[in-house]
Amino acid sequence: MADLIKKDDESHKHINFRNNKIGKIPKSQGDIYLCECTLAHATKIEGVEKVEASLKMGDKMLFYRELENPSDPFAIRVETVNKIKLGYIPRHNNIVLARLMDSGKMIYGELSAKNLRGRWLRMKVKIFLHEI
Repeated sequence: MADLIKKDDESHKHINFRNNKIGKIPKSQGDIYLCECTLAHATKIEGVEKVEASLKMGDKMLFYRELENPSDPFAIRVETVNKIKLGYIPRHNNIVLARLMDSGKMIYGELSAKNLRGRWLRMKVKIFLHEI
């Protein structure tokens, strides 16, 4: 643990472990930034062109657990605040998030990037833990 160095400045925390920089982590303004991911299954959006045009950077995204999902017991569905289904948190990102949600924690996302490629709306989402 002697290799762990924590350095604070006004806007970011920098964490180095064994001289491998992990990256800049935004300081919390009440909510805690957890990670960023590209949504899975975003090729099945009905009216994808209209949906893409309505999305703006920073738009809030709501997460819903799908406990009965037969293909993934940790499935997390992502929707807009207007209840438009956008896709899912990818499997490699969803286990810890699902466990947090199952324990009553509020997790939400913000749109950080989008790119329409034919029928695929590629969306990146920053994920936050909301502390009450």
